[in-house]
Amino acid sequence: MTAVLKSAKAAGSLISLDLGSYEVVEASNDILPGLLEEYVDIVYANEEEAKRFCGEDDPMHGLMSLGSLCRTAVVNVGADGSLITDGDETVEVAAIPVERVVDTTGAGDYWAAGFLYGRLTGQPLGVCGQIGALFGSSVVQVMGAELPDATWERVLESLPPKT
Repeated sequence: MTAVLKSAKAAGSLISLDLGSYEVVEASNDILPGLLEEYVDIVYANEEEAKRFCGEDDPMHGLMSLGSLCRTAVVNVGADGSLITDGDETVEVAAIPVERVVDTTGAGDYWAAGFLYGRLTGQPLGVCGQIGALFGSSVVQVMGAELPDATWERVLESLPPKT
């Protein structure tokens, strides 16, 4: 993994990392801080992963702990939205309420994809989080991690213009 990260950094790549699960955080706690500090530009965590990383229940504390090692850190707190920090800017982004959650499979991955789309198109930090919330809220309303074409059309129509 380190060789891949070194190569990606040498090539000028933006590196984002989803912590994946609290088990992964616990199993790699001895090397994770160094990897985040040296290689990762954007790190994503859910509440439980952030808690296991920093040892405290407060999601904002987890965000600040992760943000001290990476340029951009995100802690998703489910229906309570997301906390995002980038340098000196910290924002809270509300979740998009849905009528019915069918399946949460892929919600974090879709959130991250939406956030990255926003970053790569030059959107402000809060808008990036809103795009992530849009993507994530769309996938929890279907079974599995694949959005129907009609849902994708609605999502794409809802995107803010590129800046």
